[in-house]
This record gives sequence, C-alpha cells and structure tokens, in this order.
Amino acid sequence: MFNRISMIGLGYIGLPTATLFAAREKQVIGVDLSQHAADTINAGRIHIVEPELDMLVHAAINQGYLGKTFSGTRFLLGRSRHQ
Repeated sequence: MFNRISMIGLGYIGLPTATLFAAREKQVIGVDLSQHAADTINAGRIHIVEPELDMLVHAAINQGYLGKTFSGTRFLLGRSRHQ
C-alpha cells in the first residue's frame, strides 16, 4: 500500500484529488506552475471555486497530510538540472 503521493497540477482536478488523499491520511506533496496557487494552498486556502474544499484543504494542511506545495515552473518547463 502507498502512503506518499506527489500531485502534479493543483487546479480543478488535482487539488480536490490531493485533498481527498490527504483526508485519507496519505502524505501528499503538490506541484503547480502557479506560484500564487502554491502560496495560497500553503496558507491553508484555495485559489479555485469549489464548495467546501477550502475547509478540507485547511484541515489537511493543519494535520500535516497536505505537505508544502511548491511551484515547479523552472523544472516543469524544461530547465536543465545542470544550470
């Protein structure tokens, strides 16, 4: 069984999916191209409109199951690992 999940993309599909895994006590790390999205989620808020998702994200962050989310722009857009 798995206990850690990486979610690439935290929009209307990725964020609810990540949050549901976190609600099942799985450790979830999220990556999104948007720094704003990452900062908002890390603050326990959401950047999309989805009823009641804000409460679930806030709880998942506070309980430590939705880990630090970060913007992966430079990596996802092809930055060389040697630069």
